[in-house]
Amino acid sequence: MKEVLKIPADDTNLGLSVKMFPNKGRGVIAEKAFVKGQFLVEYAGELLTFKEWKKREKVYKENSEIGSFVVKFKHNDKVCFLDATKETPRLGRLVNHSRVHANCNLKKVVIDQKPHIILVASKYIESGSEIRYDYMDRDPDSLMHNPWLSKRQELKMPENKIGRYRS
Repeated sequence: MKEVLKIPADDTNLGLSVKMFPNKGRGVIAEKAFVKGQFLVEYAGELLTFKEWKKREKVYKENSEIGSFVVKFKHNDKVCFLDATKETPRLGRLVNHSRVHANCNLKKVVIDQKPHIILVASKYIESGSEIRYDYMDRDPDSLMHNPWLSKRQELKMPENKIGRYRS
């Protein structure tokens, strides 16, 4: 019998905490070890239609103070958008980007016929490590306005110049 994933309504007992990082802002730290494939946190937000997404994305692009925390995915052969831009106590939206040192992936799961986006460990994660995933944003316009998304820029960061990444 297949085990049913239960996504917690809040993120208080997941073994994660928030930390401030120089040059990045807030990020998420593992307070315990996680094994490959293990659930970390839900990327919680509001499901949008294409029309709603287009309208919001225009606002988000015009205001760098807001940013955009929208994830695009397919469900039932339709493109869906999950908007986690609104500040909430949920931690999924605070997981930072890394093309070089990602240790988790986004995964779509369906519970009671409703799609959810979760973060799952892509390898063993030690306690004290920063949780990171590749945002997969390769849009030239995004890279121009957010150079930190590029692999080249990430490799220039001081923590990568010393040979290994430190959280």
